[in-house]
Amino acid sequence: MDKDQILEQAKALLGITDDKQDVRLKILIDECIDRVIGYCRTDGYPAPLVSLLPIMVQRAYIVGGFGRADPALGAVVSVKQGERSVQYEGAAAVSSDWIMDFESRLKPYRKRKGRLPSECI
Repeated sequence: MDKDQILEQAKALLGITDDKQDVRLKILIDECIDRVIGYCRTDGYPAPLVSLLPIMVQRAYIVGGFGRADPALGAVVSVKQGERSVQYEGAAAVSSDWIMDFESRLKPYRKRKGRLPSECI
């Protein structure tokens, strides 16, 4: 799996043309790989899912708020004009387990039998 190619595809999906976000995106690529391996309970990343990585990185980037000026704020839930009021969704409202959005693609590669933590060493 070529992480540089995945990085370029993720940047294209996000509309990023410069290299300022490369470090963050590389961290997200590694995070996505780790989450898939953990979800599927495998030792390595399933090769047929490589094409899914840029899409997962895009989702992680958006859900994580990396593209916003203030990532601590969620999406705008409501706006009130009189006495101006803007309400943001809380951190709990944002789906922190965004990998479940890809469950249908990941499920065929998931091993049914789990491993004990002592077996992973």
